Amino acid sequence: PRTPLPPSGVLRVADLGGMSDAARDAGLEVVYAHPAGKEILDISDQSRVPAFDLLAADLGDAPDEVFAFVLRFLRVRRPVAYVLAAAQDSIGADFLRAVETRAGRLGYRRHSHALGAFVVGTLWPEPFAWPDNLTASAVMSQMVKDALTYAA
Repeated sequence: PRTPLPPSGVLRVADLGGMSDAARDAGLEVVYAHPAGKEILDISDQSRVPAFDLLAADLGDAPDEVFAFVLRFLRVRRPVAYVLAAAQDSIGADFLRAVETRAGRLGYRRHSHALGAFVVGTLWPEPFAWPDNLTASAVMSQMVKDALTYAA
């Protein structure tokens, strides 16, 4: 079950790799930063991974592997949204279809930017309002605005 958004409006983020600085720049509270190379067997254990609202991950050189890890968190923890970052134009059509299908089965709507640097997934049906400045912190800032508007 999804954790209710905090009344403070300061959303909590779980960073599965490489997005903590951008999350902090966007005014998010980073409650979990996944240590590289570590496996978590029980992601439902709140003593290891506290409650969070948004999930963030840099896809790096292994987008399929990272996305499989992201899916585990989406399935078990049900954040209101996720953001995946990649090198510009490194996300192919096959990967985007897989994200749409697999996260879609969990109720997430995929939003991809035309430049291919970010993929956002939300539990709300309204379109994601992509910022003009396409940086990780700007995308996360917009996620906060949209989450507080649509997912409260």
